[in-house]
Amino acid sequence: MKKAFTLVELLVVIAIIGLIATLSVIALGNARAKSRDAKRVNDIKQAQTALELFFNDQGRYPTTAEWNTGSLYATGTYGTTTYIERIPTAPIGGSCSNDYSYAPNSTGDDYTINFYLESDTGSLDSGLNFAKAASLGKSDPSLVGWWDATTATSTTVIVDRTANNNNLVLYNGATVISDCRKTGESCMDFDGINDYGSVGPTLNPVADMGYGEQTVSVWINLRSAPASPASWASIYASHLGAGGGNKGNSIKVYIYGNLNFEVYGDDGVRNSYTLSSTYNLGFNTWKHLTVVFHRTFIELYTDGVKMTQTASFVNQGDVSQAISSTRYIASLYEGAWFLDAQLADFRIYNRSLAAPEIKAIYDSTK
Repeated sequence: MKKAFTLVELLVVIAIIGLIATLSVIALGNARAKSRDAKRVNDIKQAQTALELFFNDQGRYPTTAEWNTGSLYATGTYGTTTYIERIPTAPIGGSCSNDYSYAPNSTGDDYTINFYLESDTGSLDSGLNFAKAASLGKSDPSLVGWWDATTATSTTVIVDRTANNNNLVLYNGATVISDCRKTGESCMDFDGINDYGSVGPTLNPVADMGYGEQTVSVWINLRSAPASPASWASIYASHLGAGGGNKGNSIKVYIYGNLNFEVYGDDGVRNSYTLSSTYNLGFNTWKHLTVVFHRTFIELYTDGVKMTQTASFVNQGDVSQAISSTRYIASLYEGAWFLDAQLADFRIYNRSLAAPEIKAIYDSTK
């Protein structure tokens, strides 16, 4: 008579089969993710080739409207030239956005395509990547300051994620806390009394965060209105001179009831704007805030969507700020306009981002 398997032996066999099945599913999932990433990279290279052909003939890169038609072509004296019959679309699946976000610059001689990868692929990292004219990179060179508290080396120093080494230092009890917006993500916490952060006074000379075109992007959880008697609270301030003086070039994003923006030109001329209560950030809720400073107007985006823009103002000139100019976060300067809020994924670009790029940043970090 043959001996039957014992219960323990059956359980061991079942466990081994389950483990093998699990490992197979994981391996298959990884293979599919790598396949999708390979397609994404090939798609972007194909689009870059078409864009260069278009530029060689037209002397400019396509507008957003031309890109959004789904193909690139031009009609001339000798007929229609097709540069790409169908612009590739990102593969569906995985944790990445399905968009390739294209945005030309204001002069038409460069562009940015934001795209996502599920895993490290060649020299590219997982997450948000970018393509520009004849280049493919892990980060946009116009991103001159990026402070993600998740990569902080201590509770008071936020390492700049760009190559510019402009580290953000927190003062007076401002600190880094974990899992504040979502699991695994840390943020900066400011008490609204005397906490603040600063970058400088010595900045990397290649990291020009001066006046001109600039974009400020941040996740913010505002906890309370600015305290009296000042009733002001600054999210970001960039200015020349000690004590927050409005000297030289200056850019500020601050709260006085609602969102406010100020721009000072090199001659000290002030352009100050207050937005309607429709765009109040609210309390105890995370919002993605993007403020785009153009040379003659300012745009506001929340959660990737454009809310409004200011009236036009006189161009004060594209004059860079001195390298000795300190940038402040959560205060106007060391002694005023403190912010009671949590901030995450704070970025500064030294150009004005286009709407598709802003949407791409929101999608990749929400």
